Amino acid sequence: MQFLKLYTAASAVLTAFAALPAMPVSAEGETSAETVIEPLYEPDQPYAAGLHLTLTEDRACTLRVFQHSPEAEALLICEKTLPAKAGGYVLSLEPGQYTCAVSASALSDGFAPLTAEQDFTVENPDFSEKTDYTDYNLTVTFSQIGSDETPDAAAAALKSALKNRRKTLTQTVTFGRYENRLAGDYDSDGSVTAYDATMVLCDFNFRMIGLENDPPATAEQRYACDIDGDGAITAYDATMILQYFTLKTSGFDPDWDMVLNKA
Repeated sequence: MQFLKLYTAASAVLTAFAALPAMPVSAEGETSAETVIEPLYEPDQPYAAGLHLTLTEDRACTLRVFQHSPEAEALLICEKTLPAKAGGYVLSLEPGQYTCAVSASALSDGFAPLTAEQDFTVENPDFSEKTDYTDYNLTVTFSQIGSDETPDAAAAALKSALKNRRKTLTQTVTFGRYENRLAGDYDSDGSVTAYDATMVLCDFNFRMIGLENDPPATAEQRYACDIDGDGAITAYDATMILQYFTLKTSGFDPDWDMVLNKA
């Protein structure tokens, strides 16, 4: 009788496990899942593709997807700011031509993002002799760069494969990033202060008379303190940094968009 009870209990447990939905499992054996991103508009046609975006590091980025058609050359169908956490996301797409734009920053606070754009096509299963569905797998990676390097964003060549009428498009985009640099933080002490504004102004004044700071500003310092994004640090950038510091010390929680809009 005791054996029968144990057998019945074990059978119930196995039956319950068999009824659980299957979850994707990573190569390391850990359960993984993708967060669903909702499009801005309802599709006109049934979904024929999935855009699978994977973040490899805990750094924030923004995803924008544009659909191209005779009616709208660049219709924004998705705009999503993704949290600074490694993970996967999926966006379902109907047949059509698309541009996927991913933006991320070389700076720790996400200011002055770089953007990489990739074009891809989702074939219509009703008209295709080979393809029933398309998976576009985009992996976002980051590469640490030195203080004398200027960050950029580079996309690898698009790879395509077809198996069992399912097309797989695979691509990687890599963003250059500094190890730990905030926008406006000239001296890299982890905060934005009046001293940073003074150093930016000194750098600008020296260059105006044909001299160079000693030591000269690095590419990292100039990138971080180019608040208006015109390619150089100027007296205007020094003013914006000082205004950010003033707002911060006055009890506000400013961001750079707020400072630029108030200027």
